[in-house]
Amino acid sequence: MREKNYIAALCCLLALISCASQKQHIEVGKELLQNKQYSQALGEFNQAIQEDPKQYYAYFGQGMAYANSGHPDLAVGSANQALALKPDDAGSFFVRGQAEADLGQPDKAVADLSQAINLDPKKAKYVALRSLVFANAGRPDLALPDAQRALALDPRSVAALVAQAMVFESQGQHQMAIDEMQKAADIEPNNTTVQKLQSMLVQQ
Repeated sequence: MREKNYIAALCCLLALISCASQKQHIEVGKELLQNKQYSQALGEFNQAIQEDPKQYYAYFGQGMAYANSGHPDLAVGSANQALALKPDDAGSFFVRGQAEADLGQPDKAVADLSQAINLDPKKAKYVALRSLVFANAGRPDLALPDAQRALALDPRSVAALVAQAMVFESQGQHQMAIDEMQKAADIEPNNTTVQKLQSMLVQQ
């Protein structure tokens, strides 16, 4: 009887250690994502998944890391895993939408980003990314309201400013487009995408 109690206690202890370790990997992964250290974050989330394959956030983090490091196809797979575990996770819809946009699937991207916005309507980056997708798809009528909505939520939304610049340029308002890109560059001076787009506008 004493031996059975010992084994049960040992199993509980091991489970607690595993749970604590998994949480640590996720917390470290979150911090690495915030610092845009995507390859390191991926390692942490992969380890968390190995220890507990039923933790949705680990798949979300994995997807976010893939989406921001040039692997949109893998990001879609990770987001699908996260949504299978938590079907109402706005962040995972956002990740999948971002990946689909990068894969050249605007209709799918808009559908997933719209779902993310419905679940969390105050998240500026969800609305801002949808505005970019609309702008890239040649829908300024939909891109501009989204960009304005995103900027109302977050005046420093670079994605929304870029979307507005794209809309203004498509409408022949060249100087207004340059002004919007300058605002984006002032907020994120080291953003290489913003630098390239700004250079292209100035040279036109």
